[in-house]
Amino acid sequence: MKKKQRIVRILERFNGEEREILESIGTKKWYELLELESQDEILIEQLRDLLPVIKEKKQSEKEEEKEEEKEEEKEEIETVEDVEIYIPRIGKLEISKEIIQFFGDLFGFTISESVKKIVNLFVYYPKRSPLVSIKVYIDSSTAEDLFFTAVEEYVLLNDSSKNWSTFVGLFSQAVFQWLRSIGTKTIRHGKTFSHVTPGMVSYEQLREKELI
Repeated sequence: MKKKQRIVRILERFNGEEREILESIGTKKWYELLELESQDEILIEQLRDLLPVIKEKKQSEKEEEKEEEKEEEKEEIETVEDVEIYIPRIGKLEISKEIIQFFGDLFGFTISESVKKIVNLFVYYPKRSPLVSIKVYIDSSTAEDLFFTAVEEYVLLNDSSKNWSTFVGLFSQAVFQWLRSIGTKTIRHGKTFSHVTPGMVSYEQLREKELI
């Protein structure tokens, strides 16, 4: 009988949780056990005796991994300075490490995840009409204001309303309000800019595409 078939047959003698623990030891270890013991019944009894030991070892490894991740994240937070974030077609935003850390704590993001999420706000939202696709000139100061406005409004919400989708919706609303406020819009034509009337980007049309 092939080794893989024998492993399957042995695992069938254990319940779901036990199988998951035994499968976690890896194929190489399984092959070693099969070589050491040719009798399935004896090997099954040995494995039953080993289950608590294997389970404890795996739990210990998970805890060690979590501690390592915490230490890495702590080190990352402590060493990072003001973060320079590049937004396509908008340019560079400089956001302080305190704001990045605060933003990450709100949603459980690491520093690198927070940077990616902030970039995605401008690249993908408002839904279907992301900022980078609207042909309106946006300077870095305005982009920062839109981000900070969403953060400030999110913090003021009731806890029951707080999640990532809600934050994205607040960011989208900040974008819509800004588009309405600028009156005429500066349109990018290659390396030049020209003004057009607000009809080019309808606030009402954008509002219909809002995420929330």
